[in-house]
Amino acid sequence: CAPASLIRSVKLTLGLSTVGGNSATANHGAAAGAFPVGGIYSDAPAFIGLSTIAENIADSATTTFLAGGVFMQTSTLELASSTIARNGPTSTSTAVDGANLRAHANAIVTVENTIVSNPRGGGLNCADTSGGTITSGGFNVDFSPAGRSCPVTPGTGDLSTNPQLAAGLADNGGSTETLALQATSPA
Repeated sequence: CAPASLIRSVKLTLGLSTVGGNSATANHGAAAGAFPVGGIYSDAPAFIGLSTIAENIADSATTTFLAGGVFMQTSTLELASSTIARNGPTSTSTAVDGANLRAHANAIVTVENTIVSNPRGGGLNCADTSGGTITSGGFNVDFSPAGRSCPVTPGTGDLSTNPQLAAGLADNGGSTETLALQATSPA
């Protein structure tokens, strides 16, 4: 196993991939460094493109700093042409802001041509905490019953309407499972 200092210097690149159906639970508080993430956690520079991150679960009895989908701890993330949906806590009655995407501790996240939708639990899709920021590169769909959050200031061509995603991950003709768009989708 490589020392943590070496791991942090690596850039995460994810493309043409699906991260789905994972779960994580923590019983420690945020002060103990417990950030449960069902999908992807990174504190190294990252690029995610042409990928689906869906139906991942993150739970914690003691912290709200969780993300079922993507948690950027301190670095930069470029998120392009992807779908992040239906991630969050086990209970769909537990609203957690940032259940799909969280920028934390001065992380800088840019979202472009991406669907961020239906956070599990019904909170906001995205959260920027402890100095993290999420900005739009344009042409995103941000849908949550709790309102716009990814980013709060929309970019060119951004929509805040239901993208009408299919019921679950499935083989829709590509190399990985995806959430298909319904024929009437505005996306």
